[in-house]
Amino acid sequence: MKHLRTKFCATALLLAGAAVCSAASSVAIYAGGPGTVYRSTDGGLTWTTIGSGLGFSVTAIAADPTNPLTLYAGYAGVPSGVYKTVDGGVHWTAFTTGFTLAFGSPTVIVIDPTNTAVLYAGTGNFGNGVFKSTDGGATWTAINTGLMSNCGGCLDVHGLVMDPTHTSTLYVTGNTGLQSAKTIDGGLHWTSFTGSIPFGLAAVIDPVNPSIVYFGGYPGVYQTTDGGVTWSQGTGLNGALIGSTALDPATEAVYAGQGATGEHQVFKSTDFGHTWTAPGVGPAGGDLRTLLADPTVSGTLYAGTQGGIYLSTDSAATWSLSFAVSGLDTFASGPIATPLNTLPVLINTVQNLGSAGQLNGGQVNALLQKLQDALSRIQSDKTNVACNHLNAFVNQVAALVQGGVLTSAQGTELIQQAQAIMQLVPCQ
Repeated sequence: MKHLRTKFCATALLLAGAAVCSAASSVAIYAGGPGTVYRSTDGGLTWTTIGSGLGFSVTAIAADPTNPLTLYAGYAGVPSGVYKTVDGGVHWTAFTTGFTLAFGSPTVIVIDPTNTAVLYAGTGNFGNGVFKSTDGGATWTAINTGLMSNCGGCLDVHGLVMDPTHTSTLYVTGNTGLQSAKTIDGGLHWTSFTGSIPFGLAAVIDPVNPSIVYFGGYPGVYQTTDGGVTWSQGTGLNGALIGSTALDPATEAVYAGQGATGEHQVFKSTDFGHTWTAPGVGPAGGDLRTLLADPTVSGTLYAGTQGGIYLSTDSAATWSLSFAVSGLDTFASGPIATPLNTLPVLINTVQNLGSAGQLNGGQVNALLQKLQDALSRIQSDKTNVACNHLNAFVNQVAALVQGGVLTSAQGTELIQQAQAIMQLVPCQ
């Protein structure tokens, strides 16, 4: 089912100039609501339902960093757990083994980009802390050693972020007495932060400088620029309850959404959280629940409200309704689910096959040439030519399997990765 957002471009042109409609996002954007996952691949112009009947409510979403067809959705249900799809949302499988959730649900899911079989899930709303999976979400284990709360085991997690350069380092924050903490060993041990750090409803890490982390909660936003050794609070938020945060990786501007009931203001800081201002009137639609900055189009933000998804193309100065839907709970983006990020993964796979001796130098070079040509054509917006190179790659891999150079399993892996990229381009 496809949901069309009508008259958006006319409105956006009026508000922000002619470049708005042409500056479409190249990543998939996901939103979760009552048992449903929605996806947009055109910067919010249209939204498609890719999953329904997924528990009472979808409370967390994460996209696999190497395969855009694989997606995880945390859900509230009886019992709660994580749904997984490996075919872009056509089919979903529920995993609950290892979760000990009487009432709570996964509120945030983080995938290790260096080993995507490793996932972390923070659980909130009467949750039981942080859980870890090492088998792609099939089973989970609680990893709460060192986590502390002031209410005898209340481990409500609402923010969980990973250092992309050292993936065993994660930061956690929550409410109902949970003390914000850090692990440097993949969750084997947590060290709680001391001092006046607020309970947290959101967290974001700066991918350009991962020693910078922001926790949003009450009152306001606290930030560290040294990996959690020291924390400070900026000015301009006036004690607002912050329920969501987002960061523009191109400018390192950070955004904070006021999350109290009925409030929908968005604040912005361009000096690493030291000062905050409201660029304009926040998105309409009632209670502001979540924010997402587009990782490929600087200044483009999505806001999830009680009444639907709103879009800003001018760094939160103005907002337009993107998709009217009630009960929205969460957002996620696939900054890795793009040809420019998944093609290098495929290139690396081919090079590894050459290093291991399955392919000789000439075969490796022939395959790499097609992939490099596809990458350059995508960068120059010549998608039809890129698709031709990817098709040629698939045909050559099939011939190598037919000739006994590659095993069926090796060929299938290469072809599936290429087909996933072709879906993202997209190829007709």
